[in-house]
Amino acid sequence: GDALGMGLGGIGASPPSSPDSILSGGGAGGTARGRMGSGMALVGGVQWKQAAEAALGLPGPDRLLLSRNVMSNKAIDELTSDKELLQVALRAEKDQRKASEQALVAARLRIAQLEAAVRAVHLNVEDAVASLAMPSK
Repeated sequence: GDALGMGLGGIGASPPSSPDSILSGGGAGGTARGRMGSGMALVGGVQWKQAAEAALGLPGPDRLLLSRNVMSNKAIDELTSDKELLQVALRAEKDQRKASEQALVAARLRIAQLEAAVRAVHLNVEDAVASLAMPSK
């Protein structure tokens, strides 16, 4: 269940030094909040709105606690969703960087091949010039 809801209920009903009272939700008031807390743990995704509307029928403090709980759960869901999207984007960025590094290696290899070809052409030209410069017999 929701540790916050149960913890608040337990602390309100009996001394916080008693672990059983905190875990079980304590006395009458604590039990209601504890149950509400555990119910909220089951609420997820789109249902937060329905739970908030249902909270309007509860008495003051319980309504406030449930409403805060619903909003906290919604914020946690949104943060989790954002985190997942960021992880996907990060993986895509890493893949892109890896592809860029591979393209850079391929480009450097091609440059080395072209430089070798240019050197070969220079050698051929030097050979041709040298043979032209030699007196014919």
